[in-house]
Amino acid sequence: MSRFVNLYIPSIGSEIKLSRDWSLQIEDENRNHKMIQALGFERVQGNCVRVDAVKLMELGITDKNSRYIWPPAYNVNKIGLLGCTAKSTQFIYNRLDIMYRCEFNVTLPTDTVLKIDRIYIRKGKDDYDSITFVIQECSEKALKKKRFWCKLHYVNEIACEILDD
Repeated sequence: MSRFVNLYIPSIGSEIKLSRDWSLQIEDENRNHKMIQALGFERVQGNCVRVDAVKLMELGITDKNSRYIWPPAYNVNKIGLLGCTAKSTQFIYNRLDIMYRCEFNVTLPTDTVLKIDRIYIRKGKDDYDSITFVIQECSEKALKKKRFWCKLHYVNEIACEILDD
């Protein structure tokens, strides 16, 4: 099914104002840490744990090589600002370690002003397509001036007003 939309590709430094609430997912990645902390999630220091072959079998991993389990970087058992929720998903990193990826679901309110800070789109690297924003204005003052990036498929859901330069 096709749909018609007006295509707008912003310049770096352009500002947009949300015309309705925008729900997105922010990933646990270094460039998003200050935003995640502003949403109310504190980093936790956890030590990796070496896993023996018996534990690997319990986890359904048949490779006999010893691995490490790295705990989630954030305490996800809470609700943050603006009703932000988080979940932690286990994955195997580099065929050696068991790690956890945290994802944060947040809804930025109508009238939030976002400045375009970075656009990353590269042929053949769709998983990395993203736009980085800096929050210029928001009803939640703790988020003002916070920088974050999100994947392009979330960006394409934005309903906004383009602010004049």
